[in-house]
Amino acid sequence: MAGILATLLAARDRSVAVRSHPSTNVFGRLAKASLVNRGRTAHLLATGFFGLDAIVSTALLGYLLRRNDVVIFVRYLLSAAYLPERLSRPVYDLFASFLPDADLKVYVETRPEVSMARIRERSGRTEMFENPDALARVRSRAALLMDGSWTVLDNNGSLRDARRQVEAFLPRLAG
Repeated sequence: MAGILATLLAARDRSVAVRSHPSTNVFGRLAKASLVNRGRTAHLLATGFFGLDAIVSTALLGYLLRRNDVVIFVRYLLSAAYLPERLSRPVYDLFASFLPDADLKVYVETRPEVSMARIRERSGRTEMFENPDALARVRSRAALLMDGSWTVLDNNGSLRDARRQVEAFLPRLAG
């Protein structure tokens, strides 16, 4: 979805930076390596490295904004939905209190069975959250964390359907 949005904005002569998490910096690579392992220690390491990765990205935001018209962060505030239920709301609220607010917040909603079918199509090891139960829990927590400021994109259909939805909210960004 971020790629579709970046492509559509670039076609309107907007410069775009996409920062996806886990990123390619050292903390992002360590988070990614931890995500393909199992167990409590791997979960704690993945969470810690992911948090550090997001903090580095936030520190880079000013730099990215000086050089681009639009900056897209993938897996930002709603990453708190991956935390245990008792922590997801407090962590979301804490980070939302000091992280820069986005002009447009988009949640890409996908049913667990659709996600699992797409995961099976790609190559590579599955991550600790890439199973139907974990995906359902994260989806449920994300729904509880969102308020009316979020745009929900239904990603259960075709790529063409998703692109149409992105095109519908593009005027709010294209300025």
